[in-house]
Amino acid sequence: MTLKNALLSGVMLGCAASALPASAQQLVLEEIVVTAKQREQNLQEVPLAITVFSTAELDRLGVDNVQDLAQFTPNFNIYSGNGRHDASGLNVRGLSANTSDERYQPVSFFVDGIFMGGLSVGLETLDVERIEVLKGPQSAAYGRATYAGAIDFITTTPSLDEFGGKFTTELSSNKFDNFNYDIAGYIEGPIIENKLSASLFVKVKKDDGFDQAPGAQFDEVGQNETLAMNAVIFSQLGENTTLKLRGIYSGQDDQHAMNYAMQPAYWEQEGANIITLPSGALFVQGVIPDPIRGGIIGIDIADPTIVDNPQDGGYERDRYFGSAIVEHDFDNGMNLSYRGAYLWNTYDALIDFRARTAVGTDPIFGSALPLQPGESPFNFAFPFAFQEEFEDTSHQLRLLSSDEERLRWSVGAYYYWSADSNFQKRNDRAAPDGNPDFQSRGTENIINLAAFGSVQYDVTDQLTVGFEGRIQEEEVRYQSLAPAKAVSSGSDFLEDLVDKTTSFEPRLTVDYAPNDDQMFYAMFAKGVKSGRWNTTTTVPLVDGFRPVEGYVYAPPEKLFNYELGSKSTLMDGAAILNIAVFYQDIKDQQLRQSVQLDVDLNGDGGNDIVNQIFTAGDSRIYGFEIEGTVQVTEKLTVRSALGYSDHEFADDIPPSADFDLFDFVGGRTLKGKTSVNVPKLTATANIDYVTPVFGGDFDWRLRSDIIYTGKKYTELANLAQIDDFFIVNARTSLETEDWIVNLFINNVLDDETAVGSGLTGTSFCEFERNGPNLPAFNPSQRCIAVLPQRGREWGVSATLNF
Repeated sequence: MTLKNALLSGVMLGCAASALPASAQQLVLEEIVVTAKQREQNLQEVPLAITVFSTAELDRLGVDNVQDLAQFTPNFNIYSGNGRHDASGLNVRGLSANTSDERYQPVSFFVDGIFMGGLSVGLETLDVERIEVLKGPQSAAYGRATYAGAIDFITTTPSLDEFGGKFTTELSSNKFDNFNYDIAGYIEGPIIENKLSASLFVKVKKDDGFDQAPGAQFDEVGQNETLAMNAVIFSQLGENTTLKLRGIYSGQDDQHAMNYAMQPAYWEQEGANIITLPSGALFVQGVIPDPIRGGIIGIDIADPTIVDNPQDGGYERDRYFGSAIVEHDFDNGMNLSYRGAYLWNTYDALIDFRARTAVGTDPIFGSALPLQPGESPFNFAFPFAFQEEFEDTSHQLRLLSSDEERLRWSVGAYYYWSADSNFQKRNDRAAPDGNPDFQSRGTENIINLAAFGSVQYDVTDQLTVGFEGRIQEEEVRYQSLAPAKAVSSGSDFLEDLVDKTTSFEPRLTVDYAPNDDQMFYAMFAKGVKSGRWNTTTTVPLVDGFRPVEGYVYAPPEKLFNYELGSKSTLMDGAAILNIAVFYQDIKDQQLRQSVQLDVDLNGDGGNDIVNQIFTAGDSRIYGFEIEGTVQVTEKLTVRSALGYSDHEFADDIPPSADFDLFDFVGGRTLKGKTSVNVPKLTATANIDYVTPVFGGDFDWRLRSDIIYTGKKYTELANLAQIDDFFIVNARTSLETEDWIVNLFINNVLDDETAVGSGLTGTSFCEFERNGPNLPAFNPSQRCIAVLPQRGREWGVSATLNF
């Protein structure tokens, strides 16, 4: 038996542990309370597939951000190919985003039920009480951009009568001789006892970069720095009325992720199976080799002609978020609440043309400068700078009925507005006339108005039916800069592009609880992904502007989810086992592809072909999730999860869809293919053992995690794939009620398999085979960019509670 098979067998056995027969000991797991349906409920009584992490569990798992969270959540995957600013691989239950635009993701993040706009992949966990990961369409309850799932950070409320706090520090290193640190502090307490309280959270974090060539004096590739601050004011305005104000600042300063653009000719030296496509270009068929992490030079690509950018290269992001929650409880048990927020997000980038801050000698490309025989002139590095400003606001008013009635209901209204502006500011050239800020294209707006409601009725003490629904109108507007010119000439058009759609998104559930320890449910839910305008076109200019007809609107994508599930409490409360089986039908799935238009805009006598976001047809997904926890003994707890999701395109896509090699491999279509960077199988097993030591004054804890990620394809032609891999973590700690000291090793086996991949364009990849060894440029070459894992990490952490 191979090591991988042995580890996977261990994960499967861990999942099966939740179905062990009852223990003779009277052991009871702590009740888990969630608010997924806007009411406090026991997790085992909610007819939804939810993975929940308490603050204690987050600490024990070492979860510090959303990427960590995904590792322990079945059927939830994140691949950020270009670092924390890129959400191109954010998916739940096998449904790929097919975009890096944060406004059109299938999953959204919330803080206390309030939408957290902008890109939130790098969101720190802040002062959380628990995190709820909800799978399947959540549009009826949570609104837009949750048509595949939602993640809600439920935070603590400052105490009105007692001071307290928490201080944590973590120091670690990977095998690259780097140094990582994470220091955070939280304090809370009353300002006016029983009336007004406040809390403050501060976090400083640095993940050091990867190895550099000897003598390099520049910032390392893969280095990330974070400063996060969070302040809360809580007021008891009256006996039944509360106000909670929150302010968040999050600053990120990142070097570019070490994203290798792997040329197949070089991969062949590492053992890859290389094929020649009909175009003459080379490509990998089968498993790609592990990327090489070390020996890379990071150079300073600062350019004095570029303003408002990180001068040492990389990415900078600043997020300012403010929210308010007002709640009033009526004497009859009803609850009226307002939730509102405003976010301002700025983003600056300075990278080279290869989308790396690393050029020069590296182990894959060899010397990038000077050009080698047959290499493309695009091979040299030059700075590429851009900026983005994003803001949004959301407001929700909701009225809930009493929890004590057989008939429970809710009604509410919602408003959302966002604006996204992009710039390419420089001071070595004049701004376009009428465009002093170097705006690269017109501002893009989204306005969403919605009304929503729900009703649940206990038909009997065992049988409950529920219906939720949201009707929303959404306007997507792509503004014209005319008569000014945009920096990107592909975005010059004379009038605004506007489309408005109305949708109804229902969720119907039926749950049956034959006894207090068992619940079965059936559910149907619909989710809608926003329609969107393509922001560029290749159609020629007419009198200095592009014809509006050349800008294609991709209509909304729709997901229909059919689900059966069960939630079981076993062993007299010592174990829980939750199972969900689902089938999802996706209509009008959005995809970037080359499509032939039905118009001739460039006057050459034929229909034009453009490479943009279009409706690619239908697809389907089926799968399951199994999650269980068992308190084996007073000292030993096992938690396991297994997720399977199989996505497949159902319709033919014409051979002109060559963005992902289809035109190069003989006219294959999407039918029967699957998405990129989406593994079918994910699994995790966690073993936690704790025992009193030193006469019972301390607890000694031993923790081990096994995390499995299945194979996934690098491109939609499904030719090349990343192999499956395991991550094994180990932790041991000495604990009291007031403090914890912890030693840990992450990625114990130092697995080097890539965590994600994507295709690169011609400017990233220059070679086809020309003789035995001599490379030659091929304009239609496609290569694979991969993101390596950080490797083994060992360290120490300490927590002080006061």
